[in-house]
Order: sequence, then C-alpha cells, then structure tokens
Amino acid sequence: MKNITIILIFTLSFLFRCTTQPTEPEIELDHNLELGKLSLNLDISNAPSEVVKMRGMVWNKNRDTIFFDFKIKENFAMANIEELATEIWILQVDAYNSNNLIIYTGSTKVNVKSGTTTIVQLHLNPLTGGLEIIVTWGERTVTDIDGNIYKTVKIGNQIWMAENLKVTRYRNGDPIPDGSQIGDYSNEIEPQYRFAYNDNERYVAIYGRLYTWYVVNDERNICPIGWHIPSDEEYRELELYLGMSELDTGLICSLENNIISGKLKERGTLHWNSPNVGATNESGFTALPAGYRQRYNDNFDFLGSYACFWTSTEHDGINAWYRHLYSETSGICRTRNLKNYGFSIRCVKN
Repeated sequence: MKNITIILIFTLSFLFRCTTQPTEPEIELDHNLELGKLSLNLDISNAPSEVVKMRGMVWNKNRDTIFFDFKIKENFAMANIEELATEIWILQVDAYNSNNLIIYTGSTKVNVKSGTTTIVQLHLNPLTGGLEIIVTWGERTVTDIDGNIYKTVKIGNQIWMAENLKVTRYRNGDPIPDGSQIGDYSNEIEPQYRFAYNDNERYVAIYGRLYTWYVVNDERNICPIGWHIPSDEEYRELELYLGMSELDTGLICSLENNIISGKLKERGTLHWNSPNVGATNESGFTALPAGYRQRYNDNFDFLGSYACFWTSTEHDGINAWYRHLYSETSGICRTRNLKNYGFSIRCVKN
C-alpha cells in the first residue's frame, strides 16, 4: 500500500483494478455562461516505469462528466480543457499501466475562475509514493520551457518565483548539461552544469536544481520568457523593501545587522533543519534549503541548512555575488563565491 499525501482538499489511493474505458460524452457548452480554462501538468520524471498512460475527468452535480487524455512528452504529461463553466468541479486523475489497470489515482476540488486559466500541477512523489495535486491560478504562476509550473509572489515592486528553479533546458530548447556523476570538475574553465542534490532526482520536486554560475550567465537564458536572473542590485532592492538599511544592503555578509533571512525562509522545520531561527516567511518568498554542489569530489553539502541563490552579477573573473541563508540565523548574507559552485536560482519578472 502506497503512503498517502494530502495537499489542499483531495483524496489519494493506490489501486490495482481492472477498468473499462468510459465512452467520452459530447458536451455542448452554454456559451452564455462565463467560462474559464483548466491546464494540467504532471511531472512523471520520477514515475515508476509501469505508468504508460494518464486520463482524467471533471464533473459536478450540474454538468455532465468531461473525460480527457494527457499528452505525454519527455518527462511531462499535459492536458487542457479550453472551455469550462466557472463553477466548482471535481477533478480526478488516473495513471494506468500497460495492462490498462489504474495504479495511481488522485482527486481534488477545482474552482474554475472566469477569464483565467486554473493551473493544476501534479507529481508522483517518490518520498511518499503518493500522487500530489496542487491547484493555483494563472496570474500567480509562471511555466518554464520544460513545463514546470512555479508559484510567484509580489514583494514591493518586484515579482519573484516562490520556488527554486528546476529547468533542464535553456529558453531556446538547448539542454543544460547534466552534472550527475561528473565527479571533480574543478579544472574546467567555465563549467556549465545542472545538478539534482546528491545526483538524486527525488529532491528536485521540492528543492529544485543546483546550477553553476556559467549557466546563469549564458546568453540562451534559463528563466522563462519575461523573466530573468536577478542582479545583485535587485536582491538589494528586495532587502531594502523588507526593512534592511541601504548601507547594510551593500555590506558583505552583515548577518548581525538584519533579520531579512527570517522574512524570506519557509516557516517551520519540515524542510529546514532546526532551529530555523526567525523564520516567518512574511514576504511569501518561501526560501528552501537546497544546499549546494562543490566543484570537486562530487560533494553535495548542507541540504536543510543552507539556501544559496546566485545573482547575475559578476564580482571578478572567478567569483560572482550570491545570497546565503542559514538555519542558525535570521540574517541574510551578501557575499561572493566561485562561479563553478552549484547554487539554487530564483527568477524575477522583467
């Protein structure tokens, strides 16, 4: 029996049962109704190999059931319903094996809103064995070239990703080289790599990926269209808005003079190690401690204790500016490090 994970309002179960394919009804929509769109994106990069097909359905007491199939491309399964009455619907998603048996199923309530796209993000969580369903709305999310959907948050005059970047390709579709099993690359001049922590993809769904600064600096861009890697000045603007003095924003690692990290860090110790000092996440930034990748000996360190975010700003030929958040303090550290380290990335809207 698979473990159960609950996010928002939905029920999960792990089933092995025979099923017959329902006949898809012809739905004639009343175009006098206010309509919205439903967009579903399922991360299947960690899915068991027996998952070969995804189907879904939406229904409520006022409407006929609408059935739909997912299109599977690389590591994602996607589906869209272009016209859906602006009501509360029940959404169910099923994963099938090659014998046409449902092996995962999940359901949730979805409130479709007029004139916008309701985003439903799903993933098979290898840590729990559950099918997780997360519902957001189009204005509050951004999608990368791989189909990953990110929550966003407005802080002052800036709009930030509220999740760590996960993308595996540049904006033009070129792959970002996979650094898994690369070992020691300290002798490479400008290494461009992406990493999953400990070379294990199961961490990506929560903590995102780690990238060398040479990926950050590549003209092909890794942020979604309309977004970019924040500069050192843009992080200073964020810190200033959250209450840091202008003088302190320009200092190097002035931990004792600010509590900005606490305003950025996710609350509690679900992902941060104890004590996670001062964490209120009052900004909504939801900083997560993805640790980092060293340039030598295939070393990953400090998952749960450190959150390190690259800026686009170069310090000198071998170093670039970044921000460092710690579990043990509520202060944020503005400092620089070697460009060949693997750190997290948050994009900011143009």
